[in-house]
Amino acid sequence: MRIRYWFCLLLGLMWADVATAADRLVDFEDLPLQPQQAVAADGQSGVFRSRGVGFNQIWDTDWNCCPRGWVYSNQTDLTTVGYNNPFSAQARAPEGGGYQSSQYAVAVNIYRGDARIEFPEWAVLQGFYVTNTTYVYHSVVSGDDGAGFVKGPFGAGDWLKLEVIGLDEADQEVGRLPVYLADYREGSRVLDDWTWVDLSALGSNVKRIEFDMASTDSGDFGMNTPAYFAIDNLVYRTATGAIPGDLDGDGVLGLSDVNRLSRGIHESSQDLALDLNGDRRVDGRDLTVWVKGLKKTSFGDAGLDGVFGSADLVQVFQVGAYEQALDTDWAGGDWNADLRFNTSDLLEAFQDGEFQASAAVAVPEPTSSIPAVLALGWLARYARIRRGARSAGL
Repeated sequence: MRIRYWFCLLLGLMWADVATAADRLVDFEDLPLQPQQAVAADGQSGVFRSRGVGFNQIWDTDWNCCPRGWVYSNQTDLTTVGYNNPFSAQARAPEGGGYQSSQYAVAVNIYRGDARIEFPEWAVLQGFYVTNTTYVYHSVVSGDDGAGFVKGPFGAGDWLKLEVIGLDEADQEVGRLPVYLADYREGSRVLDDWTWVDLSALGSNVKRIEFDMASTDSGDFGMNTPAYFAIDNLVYRTATGAIPGDLDGDGVLGLSDVNRLSRGIHESSQDLALDLNGDRRVDGRDLTVWVKGLKKTSFGDAGLDGVFGSADLVQVFQVGAYEQALDTDWAGGDWNADLRFNTSDLLEAFQDGEFQASAAVAVPEPTSSIPAVLALGWLARYARIRRGARSAGL
């Protein structure tokens, strides 16, 4: 027993290290740059990679000009106004540059999807730092873009919005998050330094990110505000490194995870974060994977302590949802993902064959004792059926 204990402890520590090591940081410091240089698409489209993550670059061959997509830069010119200084990040300290480093990336995103980020595998996004470019900052604050296209300084009610859009492998949206680069709807706020954006709401099955931008200063040809922004220190976790089945990202397999999965099954969710067996469907087979394969317990274990026993029956009957038209969760007896506790849940649990009776439990209140006795009757019946099946060699 002692050897087994230390072996399990060692495995737990090893898993903790793996989960921590799964965090990835894209800081653009691995890209070669000369001092005060920015590298944009020039003559052809392509992709550059930082820490294994792909950033697209677009060259308009029809006009033979005008790079779009991503640019990597270390420029720190915070004073030059206009399109001649498009790739400097507006950051107060230390005198421009990236977040606590020298290098960063700038997006030129005139149309949705101009700038895309491609992960090498499914990603659980943590976030990134974002700020305006100097070009955008002066266009918003002073109304000077160096060319006279903008209407002037932003006034009350104006805004410049960036939307971060998560996509799965089939380019289907899995979520989007708005980020205001300038917001004059209540007061006035313009990003002029690196600001953390939490992207965890985009879910755990992101393969790509793309962006869309909008501004109250727009005309017949789209935004008059320059469609630029800068990012640094993108943090994500590979889906294979995250704890399988940890659907709320808290580091443990618990009640909120199984409840989220059950509700997804009940609602025929298309969220592939809930697809635990890899068949691109969310159904009862995923619940079996979570309960039996990942949590290493059995149906009926309402307390998720690894044992389906008398205490679990007492718990669920005391909740009071048995055979009632009331939504309930795993802790209340819903073990087949229909959001109800009824006979079918007892069948699911007893057929699993892991019930462990115990005398050391509190006796239920009289109002719940009859269902409890019925449950134990089902247990006896299915125990006999299982014994008969084993005797018959089935």
